[in-house]
Amino acid sequence: MIVSEQGWVRAAKGHEVDASSLQYKAGDSFRAAAMGKSNQLAVFLDSTGRAYTLPAHQLPSARGHR
Repeated sequence: MIVSEQGWVRAAKGHEVDASSLQYKAGDSFRAAAMGKSNQLAVFLDSTGRAYTLPAHQLPSARGHR
């Protein structure tokens, strides 16, 4: 998973993806990345401490503009 500075989350397939070198929308850039498998849950925490889950395979692809 790749997270941008503006909070967009995308799934990048492959083992050797250099997330910091991907292209992002104007004004946006790389923030963080996490490795996992497509059959796992992605867990997101909001500023109030609530947790949300989403199957990783449902995340949009990191191909194209991020």
